[in-house]
Amino acid sequence: MSDKKSVDTILNPVQQRLGTRYVYIVACASSVFRNMTIRSSVGPLFIKALGGTDFQAMLLGSLFIFAGVVQIPTAMRVAPGSGKAHMLRTWSIASVLMIAAVAAPWVFPDDSSTAWIVMTLMGGGFVIASSGSTFWFPLLHDLIQPQRRGRFFGKLRATWNTVCLLATLLAGAYLGSDPPLWRFQIVLAVAVALYVTRVYFVAKIPAGASLRGQREYQNWKYYITGLLRQRKLLTFVLYFAMLGFCAGFLGVPLVLYMAHRGFAVSQNIYVFSFYSVGMIVSFLVAGLLVDHLGTKRTFLMAHLVLFAVSMAVVGIGLLPDASAKPLLAVALMVSGGMFAVSSVACTAQLFHLVPPRGRAFYMSLSFVVAGSGLGLSPLLAGGVLDLVPIDRNFTFAAIHLDIFQIMIALAGVGLLAFIALLAGVEDVRIPPQPAVGENS
Repeated sequence: MSDKKSVDTILNPVQQRLGTRYVYIVACASSVFRNMTIRSSVGPLFIKALGGTDFQAMLLGSLFIFAGVVQIPTAMRVAPGSGKAHMLRTWSIASVLMIAAVAAPWVFPDDSSTAWIVMTLMGGGFVIASSGSTFWFPLLHDLIQPQRRGRFFGKLRATWNTVCLLATLLAGAYLGSDPPLWRFQIVLAVAVALYVTRVYFVAKIPAGASLRGQREYQNWKYYITGLLRQRKLLTFVLYFAMLGFCAGFLGVPLVLYMAHRGFAVSQNIYVFSFYSVGMIVSFLVAGLLVDHLGTKRTFLMAHLVLFAVSMAVVGIGLLPDASAKPLLAVALMVSGGMFAVSSVACTAQLFHLVPPRGRAFYMSLSFVVAGSGLGLSPLLAGGVLDLVPIDRNFTFAAIHLDIFQIMIALAGVGLLAFIALLAGVEDVRIPPQPAVGENS
């Protein structure tokens, strides 16, 4: 058997196989806590149970996304050769802050000020953890061969979303219809325990060429001028930020909408869990779609389907709760599925466009900019719902719409309009090919 290696890595096939197994464990351990706090109903409902506002409930998820900004200076200040050690150190510190955040309500009273304390601790943890995450994708880059990236990330995300779905359903069953605050803390404490274990397994993942050597640039000017030369990369991340901004209204903000409509906590969690169901199903085929159809057609499909879902959600809002619940579940499943497909396509696109030199910096900046839109939409939704009562109706052509339906309708129109930006996005398609020494 030949020991010829991929052009992207200095790792041998045995290291790649072992490394990818640890990646699955780390991803699942990380995602349960992340899902409970910012990507499911549990986190926003926990903040509401503390006495927080709609804005505070949505701010938690946005803090996680915007914390990624710290990856940019990290990529310029920390040498690639120290990247893995930096990741282990920062993720350990972040774990301590997350434990403190979950324990805070046992020390402070249940009101909006305690919600701010919890979010400050978690926000600090997100920032510190994001600094270490600067080197996560460069670490993965050297483990996965180019011909297998679409399928790998599809399977990886399907796996961790399956774990998150099971955890969410168990949490919903445990919390019940009107849970006391301490039940939320028990759920989050279990999630934190898993979050802490990831440090142990990250230490076992072998580092390849992207995390060896020293810094390649001396100051930020070289990075910025280098980015401006990467026109295809810059065009894509700006485009995906707009796609994420519009699609974001069909995600976690729906938790607030269901809460305002009177859905019980367990009902809210179960209905929103269909978002994860859609992601799981789609992740199983998303990698194949990206590998065989290319990214451009994948993004086009996401635009059209998400536009249809937006208009459907507006219509569902006109129905009584008994009819709205199952239809909202279907809409969330389709929305989650399309987000899954587009996120796999985004990862494949970035792995293709990011230059080999300064990979940690360019990947960090790209993921921050590309994800910024997804962080803005929940924040905007929460702020608007704090200012405008959800039961205030606006009449258009004899149809009465509330403020949330108007936001969703505008997001749908944006999804349709931003299709025009696809003209400047490069189509990436790497057909799967047998490779010598490819992972089994």
